[in-house]
Amino acid sequence: MEMTSSPDESDSSSTARPTSAKASPYVSSLWNNDPANPSSDKIVSSTMQKGFENIIVQTGTGLVLGFLAGVVLAHRGGSSGARRVLGGLGAGIGLGSSWTKASMDLEDLLTPTQQQPKK
Repeated sequence: MEMTSSPDESDSSSTARPTSAKASPYVSSLWNNDPANPSSDKIVSSTMQKGFENIIVQTGTGLVLGFLAGVVLAHRGGSSGARRVLGGLGAGIGLGSSWTKASMDLEDLLTPTQQQPKK
């Protein structure tokens, strides 16, 4: 027994769009593929990705600058421990500042805004 599809049935993707004309704006925005008006999950994902990229870059920058400060400030031969401490301090400062920035960006994005009363 062979199964055939009728010509008016189209092959759809694994996720079907809601057919209800009264879909809520939130649900319809999730199905929106318009790049000018991205859905909220795409915005959150993009914000998190930028935050993680900044964490990596700023931690590495802090580590390198900390080690360079260690070389300049602890230029004696046996002070490699001081260089490590300054490198770790720089990495921690870079990590902390970028983590705070990413956290603030997500909080601003996820917190509903309160409209100012019109005067």
